[in-house]
Amino acid sequence: MQKIIPPRNCVLMKKESINNTSIRDFNSIARGNQDVEVYLFNMFDKYSLLQRLQELPFSKKEYWVIAGSAMVLHGFRPQTHDIDLGCSTLLADKLEQQGYVVSCCEDGTRKILYSEDVEIFENWVEGTVEIIGGVPVVCADGLIQMKKKLGRKKDLADIALIKKMKSIT
Repeated sequence: MQKIIPPRNCVLMKKESINNTSIRDFNSIARGNQDVEVYLFNMFDKYSLLQRLQELPFSKKEYWVIAGSAMVLHGFRPQTHDIDLGCSTLLADKLEQQGYVVSCCEDGTRKILYSEDVEIFENWVEGTVEIIGGVPVVCADGLIQMKKKLGRKKDLADIALIKKMKSIT
């Protein structure tokens, strides 16, 4: 999924905070300052994340929650802006046959854009999968391993946060 990076001097607002005011109204207000745009984005807390995951028509044996969403479900972070899932080859095949947008990762596995807020990565898992709130989630140690492999600055910060939170409990 292509991420929109807002330009400088922009206002970020959650969709649920708009209260029946249209994006056009917000952009009109923002135009008083010519360089301001309004970008809307979803944020998922644990409750809304579990709700969204329960809506997915997938067998719990064919997918698991990874990345930022797993951080939220484990309680390491309060919110995430999207949902990343790992999936079996069988589910990846089904989604590709159904016409979802599929791209190839460097390792030859597939990345599927399921919706505006859900990306699915074929066979991406480290460690074990456990059930949290009725959905399959990569374990905390597996999450650390996955984030180490990514090695981005934000992933290294997440690893530090996971380790800190685990040492407190």
